[in-house]
Amino acid sequence: MIVDQAGLADAFGVSVRTVQRWSAEPDCPIHQRGGAGPGRPHQYILADVINWRLAQAGMSSDRLDLQHEQARLAAARAETAEMQNAATRLELVPTETICDALIAVISECRMRLLGLPDAMAPRVIGYDSIPMVRAVLNDAILDALAKLDPASVFAALGLPDPVAAAPETDDL
Repeated sequence: MIVDQAGLADAFGVSVRTVQRWSAEPDCPIHQRGGAGPGRPHQYILADVINWRLAQAGMSSDRLDLQHEQARLAAARAETAEMQNAATRLELVPTETICDALIAVISECRMRLLGLPDAMAPRVIGYDSIPMVRAVLNDAILDALAKLDPASVFAALGLPDPVAAAPETDDL
C-alpha cells in the first residue's frame, strides 16, 4: 500500500511532523520523493516503512502481526472516542477541576470550623448547663460540615448532583 506522509502518520499513530523527521533520515525508505512544494508529497510503501521502523527498534518483520496492531489501534481509537463522549456527557471531569473544587469546599469548611470558637463563645456564655452548650455547639459544627455534603461538592464543580437528579424508584 502506497501512502503519503499523512497516511503514514495515521498508520503509525504519530504526527506528520514525526514522519517528516523520519523522512530526513538517510535510510528512510521513501518510495517516491516529492517536490519542494506542497503539490508533490513524498510517497511511501507502508510495509517498507514498517520493516524499517522494526529494524530500528531491533525487531524483525516476522514479529509483526499487522492485524493485531490494527486491532490495537482501533481499540485505542474507540476508547478515545468513548472518553470524549463521556466527557461531553459530563460523566468525566478533569482531575484539575475536581481538585480545585475539593480544595474550595474543604477550605470553606476549615474556615467555618476555625471560626467556631469566636462565633460560639458569646452564644454559649449565658448557658449554665453542659447539655445546652453541647446542643448549640453541635448545631454549629453540623452547619459547618454541611459544606462537605455531596451537593456542595457537585455545585463547586459546576455539575448537577447525581443523587438529586436520580429518578425516584418505588421500593416494594
